[in-house]
Amino acid sequence: EIERSGIKTDLHEKSRPTDGGYFGAANFSVDQFPPASVEINVSARNGKNLIGEVDSVANEFVPTYTLFHLPQDYIVEEKVFGALLERKKPRDFYDLYFMMRKGMVSPGNRARLADYTEKILTDARQINFDAELGAFLPASQHMIIRNFPQTLEQEMHRQISIS
Repeated sequence: EIERSGIKTDLHEKSRPTDGGYFGAANFSVDQFPPASVEINVSARNGKNLIGEVDSVANEFVPTYTLFHLPQDYIVEEKVFGALLERKKPRDFYDLYFMMRKGMVSPGNRARLADYTEKILTDARQINFDAELGAFLPASQHMIIRNFPQTLEQEMHRQISIS
């Protein structure tokens, strides 16, 4: 389908079902532009049988396509109450901020988040987000991470106060 729009598609030979889910990789290229790579890594190891959600994605660069993804509540649960609280990587704190700004955190999860606010903010103050994330984020996001612990604190207090 993608190749009909003039985008050359090369599927990686290792794209296949795995013992715990599925791994897929592809390279996409258009004449004068550098290729873009996409990897899909799906894990079914936790034994949960989830029903995905479906969305259409439209933009000016490629034809509209359908995206099947995990339910939003499940994504928030895994990112906030799993990854952030357990591994505490800089991107986990940024993900929390992004999800709050996009309205993805439900009132129930905002109430749960209140129990962890001080711990999250204490951990965030130990990280140099500009050094850790600056190279990975678009320039438009650099102002956000410049004083990220304060930015995160303001957003958390704003979100939790409306619970």
